Amino acid sequence: MVDIRPAVEQLGTEFERSPVDFFTESDMQSRLYHLLREEVKQSDDSPLTPRSSPFGSEGMQVGRSSSYRSDYDERVKEQVDQVADARSTPHLSRVHTELWYTTDFGSDKKNRVDIAVLRGGDPRNYRPVVWSKGKQSLSFEMIDHAFELKYLRERMGLRRRVDDVDLQSATVDEIAETIDLDFNGIGKDLNRLQGLSGGIEDGDGETVGYTDLDSHFVLFANYDPLRRFQPSHDNLPSSKINQKIGEAVIQKISIDFPDVNVFYATPAGYDWL
Repeated sequence: MVDIRPAVEQLGTEFERSPVDFFTESDMQSRLYHLLREEVKQSDDSPLTPRSSPFGSEGMQVGRSSSYRSDYDERVKEQVDQVADARSTPHLSRVHTELWYTTDFGSDKKNRVDIAVLRGGDPRNYRPVVWSKGKQSLSFEMIDHAFELKYLRERMGLRRRVDDVDLQSATVDEIAETIDLDFNGIGKDLNRLQGLSGGIEDGDGETVGYTDLDSHFVLFANYDPLRRFQPSHDNLPSSKINQKIGEAVIQKISIDFPDVNVFYATPAGYDWL
């Protein structure tokens, strides 16, 4: 498994050095995509997925023979086969953005992650790419690393995410029990990643998850709402409360999402939480 930490930390360094160079979350995503591809290329791991053809009879889904779409589906499959025949090495690159995946191979129920690093070498339980109605997707078993990115541009604190607690007297533990992480899509992303790495129970009570898959939540913030890196002039009356809330958020994430690696970056510094 390729080490992704250098690429993530390089992005943190670049954001710390020049946050004005990152206008949107898409800027973060495209830069991390490039850094991860370079990391994969320089690693000892196989730089490509292990099969000469990403399609198989189980995975390649085509339309009806009389449909307009089916002609293109067949053409794509033929092109893939031709490339596979002409080369002795696989040809599907390992780093992709906005990758659709399913936890039930062959199912129409799919999810998506911001960035995925696919497996190299010869992974067990290999699954081919599914091409259906112009959309590619993979089984989650083919993912080495899954990433979700979030960019908090204006949020300065998280006081409004805490209900029914006297913040002045409450302990970090008490705040952690009540704080709501479901803002800016953060809770949803963390739940998805935890389900991929640690496993969650499906509707039948079965655990779905792949312990060989590493999940990463990369959080950027312009104003350090977790108060991880306090500027020297942060001496307002509310500063201690905000710092306590930040500690509660980190504690809640570590308890509720133990299998998700969280990286936090601000213009004042970055760290793995």
